[in-house]
Amino acid sequence: SKIRHTLLGLLSNPSIPSVHGDDDDDDGGHADDWVEIYDHERECFVCLNDDDLMGVDIAPRFGRLVRCIAHFDAGDAASSWTTNQQQSSSDQTAQSPPPLAIMGRYFHYDPNGMEYCGKKLVVKERSNELEEDGTGLNIWDGAILLANYLELHPDIVRGKRVLELGSGPGFVGVAAGFAGASEVVLTDLSYCLPLMKENVERNVDVGRSSGCQRMICSVLDWYDPPSDSSQLGFASGETPEVILVADCVWLEDLVAPLIRTIQALLQLCAPPIPPSVIISYQRRGKGTHDAFMNGLQDTFDAIDEVGKHESILNLNKPDVMHIFQCIAEGPQVIGTRRSRLTAQQRNLHMW
Repeated sequence: SKIRHTLLGLLSNPSIPSVHGDDDDDDGGHADDWVEIYDHERECFVCLNDDDLMGVDIAPRFGRLVRCIAHFDAGDAASSWTTNQQQSSSDQTAQSPPPLAIMGRYFHYDPNGMEYCGKKLVVKERSNELEEDGTGLNIWDGAILLANYLELHPDIVRGKRVLELGSGPGFVGVAAGFAGASEVVLTDLSYCLPLMKENVERNVDVGRSSGCQRMICSVLDWYDPPSDSSQLGFASGETPEVILVADCVWLEDLVAPLIRTIQALLQLCAPPIPPSVIISYQRRGKGTHDAFMNGLQDTFDAIDEVGKHESILNLNKPDVMHIFQCIAEGPQVIGTRRSRLTAQQRNLHMW
């Protein structure tokens, strides 16, 4: 497609690594025309070709957060997508819109350790060595974003029992322990548990010094939601007071199992105080997005987007990333309620 060719051209352009460009570029363009860098003073990405950046030593001011921008006409892109699909499937009668690209890592991550709540948090990730491995061995932006939010608001988890769904390497669960959660249960599929357990063991001493008395890793398959609180792994069969979900919505097929699992957990938790559910979420496709938002509306009485105006502790984020605090007010029948959404949230739901 046109988008792909443009990106490949950018990657093969030898002038790209030099962020200041080259006035003698034989290709007739400059790398500066394509490269933007995040300006913390303006709280947005800026083009390196801006007049007021000429001659500025960018490293001390901006750091290393850089992105390449491919300019293209949306109509041409859609046309190219349709043409390619028609060539590969002659009997296809309806065309889908171009798929959304997945952005690279946005937030800072250091596998050797990151300062968190005044301590050193060390959570490793691992490459997917087997074809059947999913995305649960990597640390995604949504996990770092949610951890940053908990660092800013540790009262959400301090002294509470916390359950994390889709923990992967365990970044958010370990962070919750650092923020003072009394007990943390990290859950995911079985292939994630070896790495998850390694990361818990790396941080167990610091977690205990932060007030986390117990941190365990457990298998929880969304296609087989728990039917009894004893299956969750909390001491004495307790239920969670906080449920954390970090960037777990990737494929549309996984939305319904995730929503059913959240609903099952809410049913297990004793009224009248249901658990607080905090979700970090990144939009990656319209179908997945619509299914997820519909599921949340059917499950919760209110969905509040939080962290939008907090510009410290790395909560500056792209518009496709969100943090939702979801509220179920009582033991009503889950799955039949509709959430009270603000006009802005309705617009988000409608893409």
